[in-house]
Amino acid sequence: MESLKRTKPNSELIIDILISIDFSPEQKLVFEFANKFDWDLGVIDIIAHKNNIGLKNHIHFCGDYFAEKNNWDAILMLEDDLIVSDSIFLYLNAVYNFIKKDKNIESIAGIACYSPEINETDLCSFTPIVISDNYYAQLPCSWGQLWTKKMWLNYRNFNLDNTSIKMPANIERWSVNSWKKDFLKYMIISNKYFLYPTNSFTSNTGASGVHMQNNHKFQVNLSSRNSFNFTSLDTSPIYDSCLDLLPIYLKESCLNISDIDFNVNFSLDKSKNNQFDNWEVSFIKREQILKSWSSSLIPIENNLIYNSKGSDIFLSKGTYTYFNYLKGIFAKYKRNYFNRYYSLKSYLMRII
Repeated sequence: MESLKRTKPNSELIIDILISIDFSPEQKLVFEFANKFDWDLGVIDIIAHKNNIGLKNHIHFCGDYFAEKNNWDAILMLEDDLIVSDSIFLYLNAVYNFIKKDKNIESIAGIACYSPEINETDLCSFTPIVISDNYYAQLPCSWGQLWTKKMWLNYRNFNLDNTSIKMPANIERWSVNSWKKDFLKYMIISNKYFLYPTNSFTSNTGASGVHMQNNHKFQVNLSSRNSFNFTSLDTSPIYDSCLDLLPIYLKESCLNISDIDFNVNFSLDKSKNNQFDNWEVSFIKREQILKSWSSSLIPIENNLIYNSKGSDIFLSKGTYTYFNYLKGIFAKYKRNYFNRYYSLKSYLMRII
């Protein structure tokens, strides 16, 4: 909350705040702390729930609370383990004005304030392709996100009952009480995307709580940018729910594979069957190999775009041997956990 006081919002903005406190043994202390918070740009409402309603219901309560009011345009959702950039409202005001005029606004399910450096679907490092100040992903953000009133109501009015759809394996294991799991299901079924910034305006502090125990791996640098260049879905990199880049961008950027239909599976979360009849870009080498590349460049897709010679990434199809499957998994995790921070040799020296 202290980081909100450092922000530099446009003087014309009216920013009302709802501080919603779930029931817990510490609720009284939290309420007393919240009651001391000063805010000059709008009204502060504080609600202390009489029963524990849980995270999913809490998120829904806060969104619905503003949806029932007629005097707001968008809601920014911030959980208590986040800090925000001084420029967060400059970013949100700029991106809100951009999407209002964007012809693809119906395909946007929300706006992220957080720019991930780790892919939470496989816990490997993630670096997006940067051509502007944003990209798109079919993955909801939960560490600072903005919804317009229509975006929120589209989600809340969508019937998710008895719907089953394939999601990343890690997300499949999340609790049924996860609002984010439901929101992803909604995004996949309705073919919508979150707009993500290439620089982060929120960061997760890693503080211990009900759903996370003192974990700092998701902390990122905060941006203080105050001017922006946003691009639409038509011209931006777009990632799927595994944070694999959609093939269309690679086909437009790599002339040597532009006439080939293929799937992208750097996540190794898709096409796990031994027999796969379609072309696939992956760390796993299958029976028929059309091309191969190194994995030395970051982002990973640059190895294809700049035709980096090597034999870490394959465009292949058909069956694979168990050895090649394990080799592909090792290549992925070696790149993400060893090469990114220290060489394999120095890593082995650390554990010997």
